[in-house]
Amino acid sequence: MKSTVETLSPTRVKLAIEVPFDELKPSLQKAYREIGAQVQVPGFRRGKIPAAVIDQRAMVDGFRMMRKIVDAAPMDAYRDSEFSPGASVSSDDEILTWIRHNSQTAYHPVGTCRMGPAGPKTVVDDKLKVHGLEGLRVADASIFPTMPSGNTNAPSIMVGEKAADLIRGRATLSASADRATAV
Repeated sequence: MKSTVETLSPTRVKLAIEVPFDELKPSLQKAYREIGAQVQVPGFRRGKIPAAVIDQRAMVDGFRMMRKIVDAAPMDAYRDSEFSPGASVSSDDEILTWIRHNSQTAYHPVGTCRMGPAGPKTVVDDKLKVHGLEGLRVADASIFPTMPSGNTNAPSIMVGEKAADLIRGRATLSASADRATAV
């Protein structure tokens, strides 16, 4: 939540609150890249909301939830009237139109070089090596098969640490060792 303060007079201050929300897991995959070619998924337009009805519903519901939170009594001391988009934007269609014209992507691309066994939808193996090529690894968020429910920074660091261990020839923990240390 961002806020700005505007001084209206020596005794009155107006606080503006911006409440962003994100749909972390839209139903459509936005784009994925195979070696040498990029394929766009129908319905996705960069910087625009997804075309799938279920994703549009999620955006409208998130918008309404944001309004409900900001309109709650505990916020009375911190807010004035809504100035953008304004109370006149109230129907689902009006909200969706406003979102279309004012939203942007968080642009945390994932899944463009998915990890998995060799196949048409994967690019790297579990050692981060590109299928069919010698001496090339991918070590970033592009190997994720799906978008994590949160920021991609920490998982990307983990992938980089794994890549460093693999390149140095350090042993990685086995699944049974992972379970033992988790207890």
